[in-house]
Amino acid sequence: MDIIACDIDNTVADQLGSFISHFDYTTGKVSTLYDNGDGKLVDLKIPEYKLILWAVWANNRLSRYFDFIFITARQQNFFNRTKTWLEKHGFIFKNLILTNNYDAKIPILKELSPFIYIDDAQKGQHELMPVICYDFLEKLDNAGINYELFKNNWSELEQKYMKIGESRNGLG
Repeated sequence: MDIIACDIDNTVADQLGSFISHFDYTTGKVSTLYDNGDGKLVDLKIPEYKLILWAVWANNRLSRYFDFIFITARQQNFFNRTKTWLEKHGFIFKNLILTNNYDAKIPILKELSPFIYIDDAQKGQHELMPVICYDFLEKLDNAGINYELFKNNWSELEQKYMKIGESRNGLG
């Protein structure tokens, strides 16, 4: 089966919503984040993230025709928490890959050669100021990786890729 590679934070898991609910206006920081000593912020509330609307439904339906591989920029020590969160919410997936940052996703995606990669491609969530990471999108383009910029549009993506999956399997 062809692969759909998919980001997690703010694509299937509402990381930004969690950050907003834990924002401390006196310090100007998200209270659940801490610096683990290497300058990277770590969120202790991963298991509490809420779902992005329609994410599980779309994943389950698309899994009829595509293998899902989740790839996310999280530290390796969050692998079990992340896997448990995905399983608890009913996601169907073939693999889960954690990378240190956006750029580390590129060679992995090149090797996976997914039919499509779905990502919100944003940075700045820790400061509650998300912006699209255009340099990452340019790197995806330069690497020849087909992608969908996620815009809280699982229903639309499900319809589009179900039609493709059905037609490729002689059902459409």
